[in-house]
Amino acid sequence: MNTMEYKGFAARIEFDGEDELFVGRLLGLRAIVSFHADTVAKLKREMHAAVVPLRMPPEIHGRAAVMAEASGKSLNQLITDLVEKATSRARGDAPTLMQTLSRSMRTTEFKPKKASTSSATVSAPRRPARRAG
Repeated sequence: MNTMEYKGFAARIEFDGEDELFVGRLLGLRAIVSFHADTVAKLKREMHAAVVPLRMPPEIHGRAAVMAEASGKSLNQLITDLVEKATSRARGDAPTLMQTLSRSMRTTEFKPKKASTSSATVSAPRRPARRAG
């Protein structure tokens, strides 16, 4: 087994010959945190990005993970996108980061398929109507 370490975290590294990618998975966590890249240098950068100590309640983490997977993004990329969106607003009355994240997490809907398996459907957050004046 090949491994990498960063800031006390260890990751198992494998090579996917079909997709020609290195795939890493952090070890020793309850959550599955994986990352991938086509070069070792990029893989190291992806591992460093994956190791961000962010604490959140498990129910929010779960909804965020489902939202990320449903949108084809990593959890890290989803959080990065949401933080970027929340911090790049030019207006002074823009929602705070926590309001943006909270609204995004509330719009996640769980709908089982008709078959015996289930999946999640994620709806995009709606923007509040702007007040005139």
